[in-house]
Amino acid sequence: MRGGIVRTFAFFLLSLSLFAPVSASALIIKHNAAYEHGTYQTDQGVEDKPTRQGIERQLVSGAKHLETARTIIAQLGTQFGFRYRVVGAPNGLPVPVRIVAKFPAPGVMGKNNPKPVLADDYVEFATIGKEDFLTWTFEKRTDLVPGIWTFEIWSGDRKLVDEKFNIVLPPIS
Repeated sequence: MRGGIVRTFAFFLLSLSLFAPVSASALIIKHNAAYEHGTYQTDQGVEDKPTRQGIERQLVSGAKHLETARTIIAQLGTQFGFRYRVVGAPNGLPVPVRIVAKFPAPGVMGKNNPKPVLADDYVEFATIGKEDFLTWTFEKRTDLVPGIWTFEIWSGDRKLVDEKFNIVLPPIS
């Protein structure tokens, strides 16, 4: 019988949530589940606002996973990253997350930025419970920087994801 009381109470709480606006205190982000990392192919994107350091961004859809890998060969056109899902409550709510990218020295070049970038970030919205993905495409020769690349996803001051990729130069034949 205790299970029936718990289910009834849970249904009551769910009913309240459907009729009441979500307050910041009711928002619970438990964690961010990152999975399926490696190389990808996406549809043509739409240009979005650049990052804080001037790195160009595109909104893309339809990420097709090509190969599971943590070591990525740096070649123009190669796209790599990971899928993730923000886990929390209420499901379906868009929440701001900060994406942080850290690059090995000497860094990558941003648009209209004369200095190499070692770290950059931007804010975007993720929907709780919905699959999303983060990818990077080597588009310019200055992107082909070997070393450990790190991508983090933050909610406020809490790190949800810390994904690392070892970027290597292709062998010379």
